[in-house]
Amino acid sequence: MSMKAAAARATRVLVAAPSAERASALRAKLAEEPEIELAEISPADLNAAVRQARAGEIVVVDSEDDGGNSIAELVVGVVLLVDNPEASWVAHWLAAGVRAVLRRECSGRQLAAAVRAAAAGLNVLEPEALLALLGSSPESIELEPGEEELTRRETEVLHMMTEGLSNREIASTLGISEHTVKFHITSIFGKLGTSSRTEAVTEGIRRGLVLL
Repeated sequence: MSMKAAAARATRVLVAAPSAERASALRAKLAEEPEIELAEISPADLNAAVRQARAGEIVVVDSEDDGGNSIAELVVGVVLLVDNPEASWVAHWLAAGVRAVLRRECSGRQLAAAVRAAAAGLNVLEPEALLALLGSSPESIELEPGEEELTRRETEVLHMMTEGLSNREIASTLGISEHTVKFHITSIFGKLGTSSRTEAVTEGIRRGLVLL
């Protein structure tokens, strides 16, 4: 393969970290990886990275906030590095659009593999994160009421829930997987402070988020 062809196939990566030292360490892990092109700028936070990122790019985010409160619905692929990947917030991260959740001390090989998978549209999770996700049932999870606004996609899912569509029907209509639908429903439950579809629809109607 020519150098020109290799460059055309390279996945461009932005690194967002709370400090210049941490950003440099992460960039060093990826610097020698084939088919990965590092952006010249390392944004200081996720929001700055998302503003700079273009379609098809991946943002590696070193997060000191395992609660993921700063994670909003994303339009670019995000690889999130956290201290506690088995936390109950895993479903919320994935519902927001995060494609990979790894430990902050992951190896360069693991990080590079996650970046490539995210670029291919796949999800990557630490074993602990996967167990945390499988241990939570979006249909029965009990979360504290939240004041966050629903994202556009969550509002769409809530509308379809109001119409009585199943997870499979919602997935087919939106062109997403059933797993992604479950993640959105989990997030909706958390934001509305509900624990079932009926409660979520009722609360959505009460708040004027959906109309009958």
